[in-house]
Amino acid sequence: MVTQVALIALIILLLSLLIGASYNSFIHRKNALQYAYQGLEVQLKKRHELLPRLAEVVQTSAQFEFRLIEETNKLLSGGTVKEIGLPAILERENKIARSILQFTREINGDAALRQQKSFVHLQQSIQR
Repeated sequence: MVTQVALIALIILLLSLLIGASYNSFIHRKNALQYAYQGLEVQLKKRHELLPRLAEVVQTSAQFEFRLIEETNKLLSGGTVKEIGLPAILERENKIARSILQFTREINGDAALRQQKSFVHLQQSIQR
């Protein structure tokens, strides 16, 4: 009789340990899932904050390219040597050369901009 009571107590103890371990495992998985969702939410908020900055960078770049194309077209759409004369043609070619030089400087400045820490951070944050 005593052995049967001890056996029943042992079975109850083992079942309670099994139930406790299962419960702890479920709680651990639930917490891990919540932590993962919180990480996703943080990443989405970061991207949401970075998108306006990205749009501003793209808009500024587009404005520069549009202005450059307009200036180049204006310089190239003059007249012929017979219509406006050689000195005007030479002045126009000098303006085109200065425009190309300015364009080269701006491109080099753009490369320097890309190396700046804030732009690199923006780019890395978007790629994550």
